[in-house]
Amino acid sequence: MKKYTRDVIETHSHYQLPYFLFKAPFTDLSNDARVLYAILYESMKYNELQSYIDDEGFVYCSLDRKDMELKLGLSPRTMVRVLDVLENKGLLKQERQGGGYFNRVYLRHPFDMP
Repeated sequence: MKKYTRDVIETHSHYQLPYFLFKAPFTDLSNDARVLYAILYESMKYNELQSYIDDEGFVYCSLDRKDMELKLGLSPRTMVRVLDVLENKGLLKQERQGGGYFNRVYLRHPFDMP
């Protein structure tokens, strides 16, 4: 392992965890749920550049559940639970596409933003 240098820090990609995920009413979220939200948020930012925008102008990402399971080291059953928790908290909405396509995932936030 090496120590960080300025050049590495400036070019190093990372996931950002939003502060609101650590405040009420989200204090009971598992760290798996928080990290999944952060990964999906990064994916959504990238997808905006790739024109993953629906007819109403909302940005979504396509969820490859198996890929997320591998990234987080979760079993399929645990991944379903984490997604359910995020959906029940209102932080995520999934829309099935059918036809072998990945679900559309819309992330949601708890505050009004322009």
